Amino acid sequence: MKKLLLALLFILLFASCTVSPKPVYELKTKNHKWKSVWVQGKEFVKLENKNFKVILAFDEIDNEIASFDLEISNNSNKTITVSHDLFKILGLDESGNLNSETYPIDPEEMIIKYKLLESSETARYRTENNNKVVSDLLDLTTDVAIGFSEQTDKERDAHNRDMRDRYRNKKLDDINDSNTHERNKRVIETERTRWSFSALRKTTLPPGFRTKGKVYFKIDLKSSYFTFIVVSNIKLRLMFELEKYFP
Repeated sequence: MKKLLLALLFILLFASCTVSPKPVYELKTKNHKWKSVWVQGKEFVKLENKNFKVILAFDEIDNEIASFDLEISNNSNKTITVSHDLFKILGLDESGNLNSETYPIDPEEMIIKYKLLESSETARYRTENNNKVVSDLLDLTTDVAIGFSEQTDKERDAHNRDMRDRYRNKKLDDINDSNTHERNKRVIETERTRWSFSALRKTTLPPGFRTKGKVYFKIDLKSSYFTFIVVSNIKLRLMFELEKYFP
């Protein structure tokens, strides 16, 4: 009786627990001298010197990953190589003290990660199907053996009903497994495509050429301000203030 009461109490406590919605985070530019324009709700800021022109806009923060739209042009008379590690972000507290220093997530590593996940998902699905074939063969062997054994009409009818139920449940399981596999494949493929075609990847830029893409940072949301910096020239920087919106 005591165990039953404890179980009921646990269920009531669990049912009464509410999950608070997460706040929405945005980064707003702060006290900058650079030219900027607004396009579809985003402020695009132009950071420029004799070597680079960087056009930068904050996109969003999702699960502590801050993404930025970025276009970089080669203003120099030399061919340069552009990649994600050309940039970094400094996280600052309310007093301007350094909390963190973060480089962008490497898109090449993420592409490999999702290719490996795709391979693992395919292997998992094929392994499960192979195991089902073995299980089905064992069931068939058992059913055949029972079919040749001496049975009453009542026993035979019960066995046939059992076979039909197992067949129907197997078909439902196969459909669910196939749907799960296709859903997993779509999620993995979507992420791999995002990193392959949306992210800023390593590119050789001759003089006068430009490239663009997204850069992604894992940021510390305990910071109050973030400074986006072009590493090779720290004068090309832009400060953002973290704003929080609560439901």
